[in-house]
Formats: sequence, structure tokens, C-alpha cells
Amino acid sequence: MYNKINTINKTNGFHLVSGKLYTFLNDIEKLCEFDNRGQLLWQTKKSDIFYRYHVTPQRILFYLDSTNNELVILHREMKQLLKIEKINLNLTNSRCYSGNILYSFEKEHILAFDIKNLSLTKKIEGSIEGRVFIIDETRVVTKKNSCIYVYNKTDFSVLWQKDFSTLAEYTEVDGVKEKGIIRQVWNYNDHIMILTQMFIFKLNCETGEIIQHKQLPAGFMELCVNDNIAYGCYGYHFIEIELDALDILNFQRMEYENYEGKELFTLMNKAVYHQGLVFHAVRLEGGLHCVGAIQPKTGERIWLHPLGVNDINSISFHNNNMFVHDIGSTLHIFERSTNP
Repeated sequence: MYNKINTINKTNGFHLVSGKLYTFLNDIEKLCEFDNRGQLLWQTKKSDIFYRYHVTPQRILFYLDSTNNELVILHREMKQLLKIEKINLNLTNSRCYSGNILYSFEKEHILAFDIKNLSLTKKIEGSIEGRVFIIDETRVVTKKNSCIYVYNKTDFSVLWQKDFSTLAEYTEVDGVKEKGIIRQVWNYNDHIMILTQMFIFKLNCETGEIIQHKQLPAGFMELCVNDNIAYGCYGYHFIEIELDALDILNFQRMEYENYEGKELFTLMNKAVYHQGLVFHAVRLEGGLHCVGAIQPKTGERIWLHPLGVNDINSISFHNNNMFVHDIGSTLHIFERSTNP
């Protein structure tokens, strides 16, 4: 499976690009480049840069201070300074990048900045509702609480919007009715998929018409998708959903884990599909946090590795490595084992 080979402490997010790891180290206030095993290769010379940064295959972008006034752009491989631009952009939301264009949504205007050509290509007066979830060839899709908004990507006019507060309403076990709240939005085969507390919806991306919907046997915070299958781990439930027909292929209660000879209550989150397995965050009774892997064909957990007392923020894969970032700002680096 995977063997832990290193940790990097006091990190602020990270990017995995072309076999390299980029992260901001809070203690020295420097943006650093590491290899996949966590060996330091490069760091910014100054120690007073701001933690807002982004890395693409061609560029490294960061701000010199918290005023967001001076954007520094470097050539990623050569580390050559390409430009210092006085412009306020939101660098940190990865969903706001579409090809070489970064869309920055401010209170009073919308900016489109070309990272490759180092120039502002568009400025539109106005704003959008909610958080960005999708930017595709023609649309920008956002969500705010129970509502989804779909904008024209050219002029950011509203194409349509839909409120799921009543559409996704459900009744708790105690009889209390809960309004629907959108938890996740993604594209699938020219459709827009919506996950709420207890439902999954498939919408016509042009009109917002509901094509299909399905009530789930338990609530999930998010799903990960591989081809036409979605997987979820939340609480003590695991689910596998075929997205074309919205059929539930597998649903398991995984309340307990045998760890060091003891049956311990477990809670799960952060499902990530990789090479036939569903990796996920696991909290064992007593407070130990682990990363685990489920074989979706059987719904059984086949691997568990302890990390510590901090919950997991994210699980990512790059080449033969797995990277697990926890809420204590520690990045745990794993390497795929050559043994079965």
C-alpha cells in the first residue's frame, strides 16, 4: 500500500505540479519547493511574503504583503522574475482558474487575468452571488446556501438560478423538517450535479431543469467521482453511486474498526478515489486520526495508517506519492510500496 516517508510541519496549503511540491511555511514565512519525498529544493529569498500564493505548470504567483497590492509572478522552472503587478486578485481558490485565465470575483467588479501573458484581459463592473464551484467553456456556476446560480462567462449575466430549500427538504428521525442546503456542485457529461444533505440531483445545464434525482439512505458532505461512479464516506457510512441512472451500487455501515485488538467506533470523511480504492479520513474512538482505504467492490476497509490527534483536511496523490494534510498544518508524505 503506502509507507510514510516524511512530514513537513507548519505548512499553509500546498500544490503538486510536475513532480514538485510547493507550500508556504508559516514559521519562516517563505514559499518553498520540495521534491515528492519532501526534500527542500528552493525557497523565496525574502521572508516577508504573504501566504496567499498559487502555482501552475508555468508560473509561481504570490503577494509580497497582506495588502495584496504587489503581485509577484515567477517562471516556475527557472524561478526568474517575470513581473510585479499592482493588482488585487484572489489567488487561492483553485476553482477560479480556467486554462491560463484566473477569474477574481471582488465586491464591485470581476477581473480576468491571463497568467501566461501576464495581463488583465477583462474587467466587468458588478459581482456574483455565492462561492464559485464550476468555470467551464461558457458558464460560471456558484452556490449560496440553498441556491445555485449559473452565469454567462462572457458578460456574467444570470442565465438561470434554482432554489433547493424546498426541492431538497427532508424529515429528520425526530420528525423535524429540514430545508435543503447545497453541499457540492460538479459537472458530469454536460449536466450539473447537485448534492444536498439527503439528495443527489442531475440538472440540464442550459435550463436548470431537474432530469433525475435520488434520495440517499444517509447524508454525505461530499462525493468523489471516477468516470461514471461517485463515492462517499461520511460518519460511519460508505456509498457507491452510478451517475447515469443514479443507482446506488453499494451502501455500507462501517461503524467499527478492529485496531490493535480493540473494536473502536469510527467516523469517516474526505473520500478520494485512486487506483481502484477509496481513500478517506478516519477518526477512531478515543481521538486517533488515520488515513484509510476501502475496496469499493466489497465495501471493506483494507488499510489503515495512524497519523495523530489532528483531523485531516485533504488527501492528494501525485506520481507514486500520497499527501495527507491535517488541521494542525502538518503535511504527511507517503510513498507507494513495491510490496503487494
